[in-house]
Amino acid sequence: MRAVHNQGVTTGEQTITTARSRRGVTAAWFGVVVYCWLAGGFDSFTWQSTAAVLIPGMIIFALGVARPPDRRPRPVPIGTAGAVAWSVPLLTFCVLEIVDDLLGSTRAHPTLSILMDPVLNIHVWRSMGYFVWIVVGWALVKR
Repeated sequence: MRAVHNQGVTTGEQTITTARSRRGVTAAWFGVVVYCWLAGGFDSFTWQSTAAVLIPGMIIFALGVARPPDRRPRPVPIGTAGAVAWSVPLLTFCVLEIVDDLLGSTRAHPTLSILMDPVLNIHVWRSMGYFVWIVVGWALVKR
């Protein structure tokens, strides 16, 4: 049996496979949301919260290593001005983090983790942080 589906002709079996695939992706993302909600319940700076960051990180890393990259056209070089525009803020942030960490990561010399702690003490925001961590990691793997 042939049917017109998504502007193309497919067999009934292909349509069913696509529907199953979408359900699988939806179920996977639902699982990610549940995981993020549960992981958001852990207190900051505990072994449970560290594991909650490392586990999806290692899974996404393994998927990125195991999966061959897609062929894409070579990106346009950003040039010197673009490199400076990206490097200056990044290097400034890195130097400030290192210096503040060496000075003890106190209120007078806060690191990013100290600055974000009031926000990440709230369960919903911490769960959203886990979700952003996973989405950004997955987006890097998909590239």
